[in-house]
Amino acid sequence: LSRESPLNPRWFPYGNFPLYLLKLSSAAFPDIDMRLVGRALAGLFDVATVALVYLLGTRLFGRKVGLLASALTAVTVLHIQLSHFYTSDVLLTTFAVATLFFLARGMGKRDSLSALLAGVSLGLALASKASAASLFAPVLAAYVLQTTTATERPLLLRLRSALGGLLVTGGAAALTTAIAQPYALLDWPTYLADTLRESQMVRRTVDLPYTRQYINTPAF
Repeated sequence: LSRESPLNPRWFPYGNFPLYLLKLSSAAFPDIDMRLVGRALAGLFDVATVALVYLLGTRLFGRKVGLLASALTAVTVLHIQLSHFYTSDVLLTTFAVATLFFLARGMGKRDSLSALLAGVSLGLALASKASAASLFAPVLAAYVLQTTTATERPLLLRLRSALGGLLVTGGAAALTTAIAQPYALLDWPTYLADTLRESQMVRRTVDLPYTRQYINTPAF
């Protein structure tokens, strides 16, 4: 692996994992147009998001809320529109919701598997788009809350359990990101420059033709 390797996209406005996944999937189906392969993948990931929203809502609030939340997700215009294209946002959403689900699944108990799966999901989200870094907030909140639940257990045990889970999730996220997007480390100057440029675009500190349509519009 080197910065000059053909595996290095040298382009990081979006994460590299979706690019690798599309390339591998297209190699498995060489007779199908790559655009159609990408569209099929996007649809599958979006369906997975609907299922994960159901599981998350059901675990936190009950089956009725899970069904309602997944139904609303299924008819959300942005989800439908993006599912027609192979954008990193579709994969990002799936892995973000998966991260939240596994965090909720492990709440209030020692569950190393849930902590591990939350870390893998977080790592894949980070490898899909850098904005997934905002998921560190709910990850930290989940393990802080874990120290306030299951109060029948001694506080020291709860603290050790929460710290252990946080280390498992963080370690799994770091390893997964490194595997799924290695050139964020191997070509970090390009990765950093592209990520900072995207941040400037979002904050409109740089002028780009495709963001001018949002000037003087409501922030939401």
